[in-house]
Amino acid sequence: MARIYLDANVFISYVKQEMGWDIRGLFIEAKEFLIRVKEKKDTIILSDLFFYEVRKKTRMEIESIIGVFQSLGIEHEVVELSAKLNLTEYERAGIHYPDSLHVGIAVWKKCDIIVTFNINDFLSAAKWIKAIQPSYY
Repeated sequence: MARIYLDANVFISYVKQEMGWDIRGLFIEAKEFLIRVKEKKDTIILSDLFFYEVRKKTRMEIESIIGVFQSLGIEHEVVELSAKLNLTEYERAGIHYPDSLHVGIAVWKKCDIIVTFNINDFLSAAKWIKAIQPSYY
């Protein structure tokens, strides 16, 4: 079973039922991804940064966000950043903050992949962790 670090944009697209600029059904891709996660019994890793970004865009509280995963029957792990991560290596590779923090948390928590719609933000992270779009999961 895989450990998946979820970028907030996937969840935000799901709950806001977003369409992409090219009339791409982002929420449909996100929904299908979440269905596959449940079927495979993989675990979604949710960080403090994830909750902050979701709340900023949706005004959802942490309990409501977790409730969505619970209602979908998706295994999830909440990660509180209690240690200072060394992001220098990631930032030197061209990964800007806060994406370097996402990478750092994903590597620290031994995730297998990062799932994001902003794949270009994580191309330089391939040395440490692979990033894919929800439709490629």
